[in-house]
Amino acid sequence: MLETLFHEASHQFMSMLAGGGSVPAWLNEGTSSFFEGTVAMADGRVLWPRAAEKRLEALLVQMRSGKAPTLRDVVLYDQPGSYAAEYYAWGWGLVYFLQEYEDPA
Repeated sequence: MLETLFHEASHQFMSMLAGGGSVPAWLNEGTSSFFEGTVAMADGRVLWPRAAEKRLEALLVQMRSGKAPTLRDVVLYDQPGSYAAEYYAWGWGLVYFLQEYEDPA
């Protein structure tokens, strides 16, 4: 349940940051998926997100199957609402990479 809570709360913060304007779907859903890995501690602390293992697994399965959407399809998606389910792992992967690629650990 906390994964879903963190995911949906991220949409609210993204909307506030965008001033109610449009946010690219890959960034909106990717950021929300990124925060699914957040850990809430009993003492009230919130730990930095771990890899969302379900998203990573879906991304690997799609890449290995050869039936994955292209990065171009994901980034250029501009329809109202969210994108197709198979895009979520790609949005997460992009945001996770952008957040973590310079982290030496």
